[in-house]
Amino acid sequence: SIYVKFKVKDKNEYLLIWTTTPWTIPSNMGIMVKPNAEYVKVKVNNEVLIVAKDLLETLMSKFGFNDYKVIESFKGKQLEGTKYSHPLSDLLPFHKSLKDVHRVVLSDQYVSLEEGTGLVHTAPGHGKEDYEVGMQNGLPAVNPLKLNGKYDEKSGKYSGVYAKDADKMIIQDLKDRNALMFE
Repeated sequence: SIYVKFKVKDKNEYLLIWTTTPWTIPSNMGIMVKPNAEYVKVKVNNEVLIVAKDLLETLMSKFGFNDYKVIESFKGKQLEGTKYSHPLSDLLPFHKSLKDVHRVVLSDQYVSLEEGTGLVHTAPGHGKEDYEVGMQNGLPAVNPLKLNGKYDEKSGKYSGVYAKDADKMIIQDLKDRNALMFE
C-alpha cells in the first residue's frame, strides 16, 4: 500500500490518499471524502496535507512526524469540487482528452475513517464502487488496460506493461515527483 499526495490547484496543499492498488493511479479521476466527517489541514515541514481528523495522529505516527501543526479544521463537504493536479498526467497521453476530472467528490458510503487517510482515490474504470461514484458525479470510467491486463498504446511509458508489473514503475515515478508520501 502507498500514500500519495495530489496537489491542490494553485496552492501548496496536498490531498493525501492511501491505496493498495498503485496500478490504478494512472486512471484516477477523482478523490472521495466523507461529507460530514471532520478534516484538517496539517502543516508538516513546508507542506500542508489534508487528511481526516480522526486519522491524523495515526498517520503522523506512521510517517514519523513529531513536529506538525493543525492549521484548519472543517467538514468534508467543504472540499467538494476542489481541483487538483494528477502527479503523472504528463506521462499519460490519454489524460490530454479528459475534461472536468481531478476533483473532490462526496461519498458517505465508500469513505472509511477506520484506515487510510479519509480521502479515497477513485478510478471509475476499475471497480464497481468507483464506477458508481464516478457516474453519480460525472467522472468518466477510463480504463487504459487491454483485455490481457496490459496498458494500451495511449498509456505512455506504461504501454505494454502488465498492470501489476507497473506498480514498481508507478511508485518510482511518484517518488521522483515528490508525490509519494509513504510506502
